Amino acid sequence: IKDGIPQSDIVFYHFGSVGKAEDDYVVSRTTYQECVMPEIYFAGNACAVAVADNGFAVCKGTDKPKESVLVSFEQEIISCFHDDDRIGFLFADITGEAEYRMEIYNYRGKRDAERIVEADFDEIKMQEGQVLMFSEKECHVFTKSGRKRFDSPYEKAVQDIFYFAGFRKYL
Repeated sequence: IKDGIPQSDIVFYHFGSVGKAEDDYVVSRTTYQECVMPEIYFAGNACAVAVADNGFAVCKGTDKPKESVLVSFEQEIISCFHDDDRIGFLFADITGEAEYRMEIYNYRGKRDAERIVEADFDEIKMQEGQVLMFSEKECHVFTKSGRKRFDSPYEKAVQDIFYFAGFRKYL
């Protein structure tokens, strides 16, 4: 926070020959005003994704990564989930048709899917292009295009759920 305004810095270091010529090995730095970025992860060797409280940024490159995509949202993000190919967000559905609106983006910043979602859940994640929403009592599965694949209650409490693409099974 600087002068009462939140800001986030994304800093890339390179401890090889490229970074030796730079101060403190810093090869790239981008400052984002009026947002907090609580999560940064890598989706491949040359793609870093920063999740902000109001959107996301994608930085690409190996020696000196630079921002290639910046997507901002006006509406408050309820939850975020991702895999190596896509990132998804849940928002409150303001139309009143359902509880949530789900949007799924690729790392080029293109929205691949938008769907209204009615599901109770405690956890949400994306695996192999499947969106898994679950609680101790039930599970909801959506495809990467946002279409509901199935939902089911459990007979016993469940801690986690996994999708095995090679077997097309959930465990």
